[in-house]
Amino acid sequence: EVVVASASKMLSAAAILWEVDKAQNITTATPVSEYLPWWKTTDPQDPRHGVSLEHMLSQTDGFGQSPTFNFSEDAPAIFEKDYASLTTPPKIFTILPTENYTGKMTFGPNRSSPFTWGRTPMAELPKPGKVFYYEETHWRLAAAAIQQISGKSLDDVTANLASAFGMKHSYPKNIPSLGGPEWISTAQDLEIFLKRLVKKDFLKPETQASFEKSHTNEAEWYGFRARPEWGYAMGSWSHCPHGGCTQLSSIGLFGTFPFVDLQSGLYFALVRPAGLDPKKGVLMDRSVAFWEEAYHPFAAAVGDSESIIQI
Repeated sequence: EVVVASASKMLSAAAILWEVDKAQNITTATPVSEYLPWWKTTDPQDPRHGVSLEHMLSQTDGFGQSPTFNFSEDAPAIFEKDYASLTTPPKIFTILPTENYTGKMTFGPNRSSPFTWGRTPMAELPKPGKVFYYEETHWRLAAAAIQQISGKSLDDVTANLASAFGMKHSYPKNIPSLGGPEWISTAQDLEIFLKRLVKKDFLKPETQASFEKSHTNEAEWYGFRARPEWGYAMGSWSHCPHGGCTQLSSIGLFGTFPFVDLQSGLYFALVRPAGLDPKKGVLMDRSVAFWEEAYHPFAAAVGDSESIIQI
């Protein structure tokens, strides 16, 4: 069992979509202002009015990091002051050193946000869907949205999906040194989840399609990007954002890397029991590099098999 960190985003996004599929008269494209009672805007040019759960899960809602870098900041506080706070690199990637094993992983230039909430005119702020910023604020907003929709916390929704799939070693654990609850899992459990993604048997077809596609093709990027050619879907990196393949992955801070190729049916989950080298930093990039070196030769050897294969 390891801390999977941000690799859990793929699982949590799927769990949220699974729950939304059960709701009445709400989809991921519904503006959250229609069902979150505190999400109120008065200026017709306020870009927050159009934010949807789809934007939150693809991290394109326009919100950035808290200027005070407060892990406990709740969703209403984020709504009030964190829109377009796009300082780079994101502070979350400055807590621990990060090994840039290949030089392909980017975190953005060292600069302050080009926008300031309350000072930048509303008409000049980026619109939802037009900016990508990798941060935890989106997930706290999404947690508030799914709580309102389902009456369940994000951890409960995710745990319910994990339990339904038979993922017996996946659960949230409070780790204060990492800012609060973190998901624990194993390679075997993550592969159970990836197999269900390949089967496409738990989401509505239109929801599955939205989960798979890149939502960042028209977005300007700020901060972290796992690979310069990748886009971002919902909770996962889209390896072919403009078509050509349907490959998704979700890299965690300590190197956990679930990957699925939805066309070939190939999938695997890489975990690192020791994901932090005191001399080199966290090993995210090394895990992505392993995929780059190992996957394509293996896929070529397997060919276009229709069978589901675990690596």
